[in-house]
Amino acid sequence: LHVTGDGKVGGSTEDTRLRFNTLCFWLFGSNDRPALDVTVTISRQDLSGISPEQNMVNYFQTMKQRMLDDATRSPGAVGAPEPAAGLGDEAFFVLRPGTETVQLLVREDNAAVYLQYVFERTNEKDPAVLLAKLRQMQPGLRSIVPDVLDDLR
Repeated sequence: LHVTGDGKVGGSTEDTRLRFNTLCFWLFGSNDRPALDVTVTISRQDLSGISPEQNMVNYFQTMKQRMLDDATRSPGAVGAPEPAAGLGDEAFFVLRPGTETVQLLVREDNAAVYLQYVFERTNEKDPAVLLAKLRQMQPGLRSIVPDVLDDLR
């Protein structure tokens, strides 16, 4: 992924009885544009009696819809998610060539991992070239998820 150094903790860490949520990110060298964002969300007990696992299924579906809605509104949108078989209980990629972004959302048990990789800005305008570039990043993003999920066990 060409991201080096220690990640930085984002400002959206939440730790309550219901949920733990934290964001880490890595920058492109001296650039202030994040190269990689990783958000981990863990569902805990729910006061309505819903299990943490079901609560995470509901959260995952909401996040998936939100990601797809955002992707269809972005330049060069790709509306359909691409399944990411073999990761967690369910997972998918969203490729956004217009913003040079690839996103991955994975759910396993009561946890979700969201990764977003944004390329350094280029002058490339050909959607096919951009899409191929985004697909080349999928294995790198996939490789991060097992380590993150393992740390949660």
